[in-house]
Parts: sequence; structure tokens; C-alpha cells
Amino acid sequence: MKSSDGEFVGKRLENMRWKRGLTKKGLAEIADIDQHSISAFESGGKVPSQGQVSRLARALHARESYFYLEWQSNLTQEDLSFRAPTKTTVRNKNAAIAIAVQGIELRSWIKEHYSFPKEDLPDYSFCVNGGEGPEAAAEFLRARWNLGNQPIGNMIQLLELHGIAVFSAQEEDTDLRFDAFSFFSDGQPYVFLSTSKTPEHDRFDAAHELGHLVMHNSPIHKETKVRESEANLFASAFLMPAADIKAICPFNASVSAVKNLKIRWGVAATALCTRLFQLNMSTDWVRYSVMKGLAKEGYRSGEPGSGMHHEKSKICSQVLRDLIRRHEISKLLSDLCQEPNDIASLTFNCLPVVKSSPQFGIKKVSLLDSNQRAHDLGLHVVNGAQIRS
Repeated sequence: MKSSDGEFVGKRLENMRWKRGLTKKGLAEIADIDQHSISAFESGGKVPSQGQVSRLARALHARESYFYLEWQSNLTQEDLSFRAPTKTTVRNKNAAIAIAVQGIELRSWIKEHYSFPKEDLPDYSFCVNGGEGPEAAAEFLRARWNLGNQPIGNMIQLLELHGIAVFSAQEEDTDLRFDAFSFFSDGQPYVFLSTSKTPEHDRFDAAHELGHLVMHNSPIHKETKVRESEANLFASAFLMPAADIKAICPFNASVSAVKNLKIRWGVAATALCTRLFQLNMSTDWVRYSVMKGLAKEGYRSGEPGSGMHHEKSKICSQVLRDLIRRHEISKLLSDLCQEPNDIASLTFNCLPVVKSSPQFGIKKVSLLDSNQRAHDLGLHVVNGAQIRS
């Protein structure tokens, strides 16, 4: 990344303040700087002194050099599709933008040194703009990606295999809450997932955001509720294909049956119950009864007894492991002017505490340049074709 020729960049200050979940007043109190000065710093109307920059950096747990990097982002709240938009406050949306900007910068840095799988994300907006609907979009994408009707082993790895950048979006404090969000930046699709929910819910969130990316990238305006409903239907159909559900599940499945069968598709029990009703495999009364029974056992807020583990980004893990092995992690931190915790929060905590090293020579490495590297991504290569393991 380029420096801003020694000039303080107000957007950098605003971005880091948003990421930390601080108001201008809150930052002013912590940094012992007048609130009006904070506003002036962020707008570019005033340049902070070196002492003030130091206090701002300490207050925000950031490197001073971060405030002098060139600003290139033009992301707005309207660019991001949120998993639960009605529950996402302006403060949370600002924090999401800040996290997204840092994710874009991290992706750009990695792309300079590593080769990614090619992006393969078709436009199925026609399915929901007068076409056959989200169910058809999910079927089309499964066919394009050669998934058949089998359950998906790892959603994050599947997205990464097809060129989608996936990062984690960890909340800085308990007041910040957002489930997941997605967007395009310079043609690159991004998905950011929360790490505070169950593995089953994370998988559904990933499929939900995938639905937004393939169905809602046209200029046709739709109400938020309609878009969210379409993304939910896509996620259900993509994770739980109709053919597989009908072949495995009984009609009017009981609470115990739903609890046992949900494991096959790696989804929440309530999600499977809803899917069965969507496919006319349960009556309205049975759905109500099963949902009520699941709620009594705690399935509304979690997945009791679940043995699933949270999925993580294989690309982030592989890149960071490679940098650590070659003692070059400090190059990443130096170029992005980031602290290890900020990189960890974007990469599903894949970055452990490591010692810095001045060795900065990095050669470009392909993430899929051999069977071994493909295997690291949860894949193996057969006759030149990449398939899921």
C-alpha cells in the first residue's frame, strides 16, 4: 500500500474509530482531545499534532503509520447486503464498512503475493426478476459448480474455491452486532461472517450471502424484505437440495427426526423444519408443533449438543501459515500498518502470536499450484479438475 506522502488522512481516523465502535465523543474522552478537533481531523479541516496522533493511536490500539496510508475506498452502507438489515444499527453498519475496507486491503496485499482460484460467480438475477425464483437459482449454481444433490462439506472452502473472498467480522465490543454481509468491490465478491453464532447458523449465513451475490447484483430495486426473503430461500435450497431432502426425510418428520437429520446437511434444526414445510413435506400444524418442541429444547437460540466446528478460511490459514514459516509475517503487518489482533479478527483467528522478522523477500506463490496445495484447501486434483474431498 502507498503512503499519503506524509499527510494525515482523516478517513483513516474515522475508519478505525468506526471499527472500534467509538463515537467521536467517546474517542475524544479516551484520547483527551476536544470532540470538535476529532471532527475536524476526520473531515480534513484540521491536521493533528504529532502528540495528538500518538494519543489517537493509543486510544484506538492502532499504529500511527495507519493514519498516513493512502485512502482508496468509496464503500457506503448501500453497497453492503446485511444478513439482518432491520436489526443492524447505523453504528453497526459503520463498523461493518470499516471491517470491509480492511478486508479489501488485506485481500489486495495477499493477491500481490499469492495466486487465487479464478472467480466463478454467475449472474442469476433473472431468476428473481420474473424467472423461476431462488430455488431455481440454487439449482443452477449447484449444477454449474458440479455439486449434484449431495450435502456441502464446507461452505467457506466452497466459496473460496470459486474465487469469493471470505473473511470474519468479529465485533469489537458487546454493543456491536451484525450477522454477516456481502458486497462487490472492483468486481471482486466478498463475504464477511460473524464468529459469534453456531456453526450451523454460520453456514446458512454464508449461503444467504452467496444468494445475494448471484441474485441481487442487477440495478433493479427491491424492498429489503423481498431481497432477504429471496436470499433465505436460496440458502435453504442450496444447502438442502429438494431431491436429497425428499429422498432422505419422512413426511411430517418428528422433533427427534429433525434433530437427527439436520446433521446430514449441517444446518440448524429450525432451518430443516422450515425447509420441509417449503417442500410440502409437513403440514402447517406439524411445522408449528415441531418448532414449538424445538424451542422448548433450546433450538431457537442455539443447537444443543451440536458436534459441529466453526468453518474457517483455508486460504487465510494457508497464507498466514506460509508467511510465518518463512518469517515474513512482519512484512504483511508493516505494509498494512496493522496490529496482529486486527489481522486475526479478519482471518477467523488464524494468526497466532509470532515474532517479527526484518526478512521481507516474498515471492508470489500459487494457492493451487500442486496437489498438496489443493489438498490444503479441502480439494484434490483429478485429471486437472478440482473436486471436493
